[in-house]
Amino acid sequence: TGTYETVWPAGQNQPLASALNPNTGQTVANLVSVPVGANNQVSIYNANGTVDLIVDLVGYYTASGGDYFQPLSPTRILDTRNGTGSPSTLGQNSTLTLQVGGAAGIPVGATAAAMNLTAAGATQASYLAEFPATSPNTGTSTLNFLPGSVVSNLVDTGLSPAGQIDIYNKSGQVDVIGDVMGWYIP
Repeated sequence: TGTYETVWPAGQNQPLASALNPNTGQTVANLVSVPVGANNQVSIYNANGTVDLIVDLVGYYTASGGDYFQPLSPTRILDTRNGTGSPSTLGQNSTLTLQVGGAAGIPVGATAAAMNLTAAGATQASYLAEFPATSPNTGTSTLNFLPGSVVSNLVDTGLSPAGQIDIYNKSGQVDVIGDVMGWYIP
């Protein structure tokens, strides 16, 4: 049945905000940044029915050291519908390499970027995976979509030393749109 999931620091009161809102039979991905609570754990609540959840850890924040986030007004650096950043739609079992470092005011030395990634006009149910251009594709979905749908998700992605990411499409053809919203620097 249609439901929602909430994620929050373990040992604290459950908030009202939802982190994920899947409908019956739908596969949905979302990025959630949540502090850890008691025993370095998070709590997850499902409102209705039963649901299988997959949780992928993509990074963490620390109180000292690490990278610092630099916000940016959202700027489109990829739109396969009109050739921005890539000349054509992303085909089945294909990977697109996108230059992020040096684009839209993001410095070449940035270690990661925050992006809104959108899939539009898909011909088949599929998923996109994004990862640093020099890293292997783990097959972890960033965005799941159905034919003809328009679906987006916020992603924090590491950049290769050259400032690039790869975006992989599993099935069919899909247009991909990418808006950068900030970057991380050491």
